Amino acid sequence: MNRMSMMKKLMSLIIVMGVIFGMGLLASCKNNNSADLVVYGKIFTSEGNQIVEAFAVKDGKYVYVGDKAGAEAYVEEGKTEVIDYTGKGLVMPGCGNGHAHYSFGYAIQSVGTVMSRETDVDQFIKEIVPAAVKKAKDAGVNFVFGSGWEMMKFPKDLCYRKLLDEVCSDIPIYFFDEEGHKGIANTILLKKAGLIKEDGTAGKTEVRGGEIVLDADGVPTGYVKEQAGTYVRSFLDNDNLFSVDIAKENMPKIQEQLLSEGYTMYQDGYSSPFFNDSFYQAAQQMDQAGDMHFVLGTAWEMDSWMDVDKTLEKAADTKKYESTHIRTNWLKMFMDGTVESGTGFVDPLYADGHQGIPNWSEEELTDITRKANEKGITMHVHVMGNKGVERIVNAFINGGKDEMRNTLVHVYGVKEADYKRMADHNIYVTSGMLWHHADSALQKELMQILPEGMKDKGYPMKSFFDHGINLSSHSDFPALCGAPDDPFGIMEIVVTGVYYPENAKPWWTEECLTREQALQTLTINVARQMFLEDERGSVKEGKYADFLLVTKDVLTCPVTEIHEAKPAATYFEGKQVFKLSEAPDYSDKNNWMKLPEATKDVDCFYIYPTEYADDSENASTFADINEKMMRETAPQTYLVQGTAFEDMANVFAPYYRQVNMAVATSMSSEEMQNAFASTPKDDIFAALDYYFENLNGGRPFILAGHSQGSAMQKLVLAEYMKAHPEYYKRMIAAYVIGFAVTEDYLKENPHLKFAEGADDTGVIISWNTESPANEGQKNGVVLPGAISINPINWKRDETYAPAEENLGGYYYNEEKGQMEKVPHVADAKVNLKRGTVITTVKDVPVVTGTDFFGPGSYHEVDYELYFFNLKANVAERVAAYKKNASGI
Repeated sequence: MNRMSMMKKLMSLIIVMGVIFGMGLLASCKNNNSADLVVYGKIFTSEGNQIVEAFAVKDGKYVYVGDKAGAEAYVEEGKTEVIDYTGKGLVMPGCGNGHAHYSFGYAIQSVGTVMSRETDVDQFIKEIVPAAVKKAKDAGVNFVFGSGWEMMKFPKDLCYRKLLDEVCSDIPIYFFDEEGHKGIANTILLKKAGLIKEDGTAGKTEVRGGEIVLDADGVPTGYVKEQAGTYVRSFLDNDNLFSVDIAKENMPKIQEQLLSEGYTMYQDGYSSPFFNDSFYQAAQQMDQAGDMHFVLGTAWEMDSWMDVDKTLEKAADTKKYESTHIRTNWLKMFMDGTVESGTGFVDPLYADGHQGIPNWSEEELTDITRKANEKGITMHVHVMGNKGVERIVNAFINGGKDEMRNTLVHVYGVKEADYKRMADHNIYVTSGMLWHHADSALQKELMQILPEGMKDKGYPMKSFFDHGINLSSHSDFPALCGAPDDPFGIMEIVVTGVYYPENAKPWWTEECLTREQALQTLTINVARQMFLEDERGSVKEGKYADFLLVTKDVLTCPVTEIHEAKPAATYFEGKQVFKLSEAPDYSDKNNWMKLPEATKDVDCFYIYPTEYADDSENASTFADINEKMMRETAPQTYLVQGTAFEDMANVFAPYYRQVNMAVATSMSSEEMQNAFASTPKDDIFAALDYYFENLNGGRPFILAGHSQGSAMQKLVLAEYMKAHPEYYKRMIAAYVIGFAVTEDYLKENPHLKFAEGADDTGVIISWNTESPANEGQKNGVVLPGAISINPINWKRDETYAPAEENLGGYYYNEEKGQMEKVPHVADAKVNLKRGTVITTVKDVPVVTGTDFFGPGSYHEVDYELYFFNLKANVAERVAAYKKNASGI
């Protein structure tokens, strides 16, 4: 072989070896670059308005963001999880909540009583307080604590301490309002706080930054506002009221709510709500155990009656609680109260000439800002009024460091000149954008009480964007004031100026945001507020993979449907930490309790009451769709309820994942409503979708239910029927029995109307049955402003219907082993004040579970007592509907 041939062979060998070696390198390279997770879909990155097709995640961080083809290189079969979310909704960064009080909100539920904002003073004194006192004394604690009253229903000129003393005078009582800015206390607590002397005369009558309401003799009435309220509350036994153990019990609940709503970052509004560090300790222990799946920012509170230097030392000392997912570098302060309630610091003055409550002078704020920033603490200041904003901006500029991102919280109004100053000095805003709406009644009221220039305005948003100010969103939970907590409910408000359940014109539309801007306030802007933008808040290579799979594309869906969106899944650092439980498949016959052949020209959609009660430890809040207990007992209940409609209608009845009654009885009214509006509502709405699209055939229909089933009906009527007027116009009637329909509910839903007689159609029929023994007692299904109609004479007034007019009850005869008619079993009379039907029946046992329903409730037999009157009424309303439809 000549030299030339050898060289050619050698070169060929080198080339072959090089190719083989190169392929090995490529394979090795691909293996090294393989991702743990690859996601495809429409992805909003929060990097400007950028939308991409895919990203790849490895070790909890984004390693690729771009097009689908580029992401495919990171997929290794058998190792990489691939999620194709194309066409299913939107993929976006995890959301942040820039100011809320989940720590306090869940603490209240654990240690106190949460009342409904519909509660009036009479019900509060007669029902809420006695129950709270009994709960406290049974638990052996020496205080009563609660929240939730609404200022419009609690006039400030009453002597609340005396009203409370009549219920309990030997242990302290304190209830603050739904916003947390006002409180009421009994005499023993006022004495502990020094507001009343031991001889009953006036003691301390002024607290800086607050108002102590006095009676005609100059003695405190027990009604305290703003910082006077926090001062009085500080004299409770706070260490025993809120311990580390209680805080640790609350932490998983807080996390569950955050992740289910799509929040992976959360700035706590004040983390020392009980003037101790229990929440800090509990959070740190949770994170150190590896159980925290969100980033928490905490803020120590400084009230105007506190010693500044000592409080700053306490705030600085919280640095010891910092850990992987906990940041502690904020100080919370109150500049003023709320503009709507008349305590905001405003310019010009209120319409009646008064000024709100400024808690701090500009000199003090400047000094505190300087001291806090020097300690590495960022200012986080509640302010509503425009004059308050001006004062704080001056303080931040003159005393603060621009790099500290000192933040204004809520912000109802801003003077035009202050926008530029805020931008120039890197002053941040976390806004109550969810309050950028007002129903018709509130709009009218605000026009009368607010200063000029603020009457039809409040909570600017677009102006912050226009001036380059970092604007983040917050929910202020639990001080929601009728607004939503979740990101997408908030997003719809800030885009439209309307909260979807309200009947009102859009609010200050000049300040509404684009959808993209709204998403920025909910994501990257919260990350910036919390000094997290280098690691979270957007989909970008190198950042932690905190992201959501959202059930709707909120960038393109009809704007009125944005609030319907929710996280199908929440991911934190590349791991799924929440998954939405999907509604049952109602094309599966197994998911229907009743699925009849349509032999009649009218349908009934029946929703059964609570049939699931599991009080075992760690029992689920919701029944599984195949829950044996529910599936066994619901058909039995149907026999004494649903059969009332069978003569006139084809009765359809879905199974649904209802709330566990053993859990529900310990819930506050608000918690219970939220539970009903989650998983059970999803199921019922899905069943209705299937029913109308596949089963109804255009026939007129009746809605019917009882108890929890009627709570579902209220959601169906308020939301589903409002969204589907084409169905609603065919509704003959809705029998919403065993769960109160209220005056406020009808005001909030003007498309609905309550029955006036026996044969009107398109109406709601409702009642709750009680004996006289329940007068003044708590009944969990009877709400303030409840309405009932008499199920014998079908009148709304107090006309008495004797038992002789009762066509018959319907009961199971154990001796005969069958259901039978029992004539004249009960009389009926509407109690207009309480909104219930009163009966003097003696041979029927009252309901069990008296702590929830009261000692004289006939809740379990609302149907049975008047069964044959109900059957006759169904026939009467069907006939009236057909007569009207035919034009006869």
